[in-house]
Amino acid sequence: MVLFPRIIRMIIKISQRVLIGEELASNKDWLDVIQNCTGGAFSAVPQLWEIHPILRPFKAWLALPQLRAIKAHKHRARELLGPVLETRLKDLEDPNFKPPPDLLQLIIDGAPDGKGRDLDWQLEAQIGTGRAALSLQRALFSTFSTIFASDLNTLSGCDKKPWK
Repeated sequence: MVLFPRIIRMIIKISQRVLIGEELASNKDWLDVIQNCTGGAFSAVPQLWEIHPILRPFKAWLALPQLRAIKAHKHRARELLGPVLETRLKDLEDPNFKPPPDLLQLIIDGAPDGKGRDLDWQLEAQIGTGRAALSLQRALFSTFSTIFASDLNTLSGCDKKPWK
């Protein structure tokens, strides 16, 4: 039983349920996009630390496939989020509509100059909060493994990357 990838998937699914709502939180493609964007970004950081800061942008987008893949994942995320945002904006025109308390609505209501109604603005916010949720999970897992495990790799599957 490989535990670590399942824990990551569970945390992503729970956090996305709170952040984006039920429709996308139960969509396998959306969960894959969030997981792959986050995993790709996190896995690239140690490689970028080895490069002089001035050269990092060139190394990042020219030589690191996991960062180049993020563009494709964001394109897919845009396709998935677009109809959800359109529906929400249309529903908001109805005075009897009670919006759910999710991040999508928070951004619509709170972003300056109506930017929360913009798909690209929403997309960056949703992917960014997905990274934050997974980052918190990684910090908790590191603390747990430091306290309870003598060898991080003894915890089933944590030496495997759960993202593409």
